[in-house]
Amino acid sequence: MLKLTRMNTNKFLKVSLFLSCFFLVYACTPAKTVSDSSQNTVFTDDLAPFRIQFSETELKNSKPVHVVTEIPSTSSTPPIGSINADLDTLNARIANSNRNFTIKGFRIQVYSGMQRKDAELVITDLKKIFPNKTADLEYSQPNYKVKMGNFLDRVDAYQTYYKIREVYPSVSIVYEKIKVPRY
Repeated sequence: MLKLTRMNTNKFLKVSLFLSCFFLVYACTPAKTVSDSSQNTVFTDDLAPFRIQFSETELKNSKPVHVVTEIPSTSSTPPIGSINADLDTLNARIANSNRNFTIKGFRIQVYSGMQRKDAELVITDLKKIFPNKTADLEYSQPNYKVKMGNFLDRVDAYQTYYKIREVYPSVSIVYEKIKVPRY
């Protein structure tokens, strides 16, 4: 019984190999052309017999064509169904998305607490320490958070982190979305 199935399998492999070779050879043959070189048909695009003929007397007796030199002014109201309003809203959306372009990066969180006055004091202290950098006050209920800087990598964030840590020991680096300036 085992020998019989082995023979059937062997025969199946031979037949499938033969068929695959046949289809491969058939698929690789060049395609036959449809045109026949024995037919020499000449094709021309001469449409002169179909054109309208004008006599010279008809052209001389015809009235001159009035040429408009001024373009008439149109009203400033757009027609009904104008696409300008749709384009304006689409352009406004694109401009807004370009303004608010964000990516994942690092920020330094200096303060997180429930007191707004304490958060504002931290911001004034940071402005004295870093006059060229801005600190942002964020409120996520019930906490006020003071965050500073937009850094693409952690190494850049650590340079500022160590300076702030001397004054505020509870400072930490947070991985979140940062705003990327568009130029």
